[in-house]
Amino acid sequence: MSLHVITATPTHATVIASLITALTQEICDRCNDQSQFEHNETLTSQLCARWIDEGIYTVLLACSGDRAVGVVTIAEIHALYAEGKIGIIQECYVLPAYRNR
Repeated sequence: MSLHVITATPTHATVIASLITALTQEICDRCNDQSQFEHNETLTSQLCARWIDEGIYTVLLACSGDRAVGVVTIAEIHALYAEGKIGIIQECYVLPAYRNR
């Protein structure tokens, strides 16, 4: 099975929101605490589409065929040590079936 990485566009917001929902659910499950996040998948999708469209948020999707199986979200900030822009990974998630490959 071959994987490829694409840069997401606003049209990918729904699938990104789904993967982020899976991430937050896994965190809650592992912590045995469902109160860790008040997650609203619809709002997540809307924010994601808007931020990608505004150019302030970058999302990379790992895909197997046409299916997104992983996500990395990156926010751009400025750092003095770098004398300019750097990216911070905000979220990173891979579907369990695609881990350790």
